[in-house]
Amino acid sequence: MPFLAVVLPGMSIGCKHSLNRKLALYFIAPFGVLASALGYPQHHSEAVVSGTMSGVTLVVLAAIWKPLAPYRLPVDLSGRALLLGSQFMGDRLASARAEAAGHSSCSSCGGHHGHGHHGHDHDGHSNSHSYEHGHCHKHADE
Repeated sequence: MPFLAVVLPGMSIGCKHSLNRKLALYFIAPFGVLASALGYPQHHSEAVVSGTMSGVTLVVLAAIWKPLAPYRLPVDLSGRALLLGSQFMGDRLASARAEAAGHSSCSSCGGHHGHGHHGHDHDGHSNSHSYEHGHCHKHADE
């Protein structure tokens, strides 16, 4: 809790609902929207954006809308699950897009995902290329 008090100044630790409301409005909502906006150019998925925005909406509504008070915990947890799940899927999609884009332009690897290429350089030295995490790597074989 002290970490939140330092990072998010002006928050009252006295009332748990007040803290949750302030977290939802001043932390989760802006950072959720920002993450969605910054992530879209990388993953290009409207479904991920929809999941993120739905998660933000559920978290904020659980914190501020009084008719949801009896259901606050499940609505809040559902929103957080949507946020985390959408972020996870966005990261996976962005990685797959980067890998496909980067790998297709890697002439050393020959465009074979998950496989290395072994050969010799112009001086006759043995070398190999491998493709991992979206990048082609040249290795000098000993």
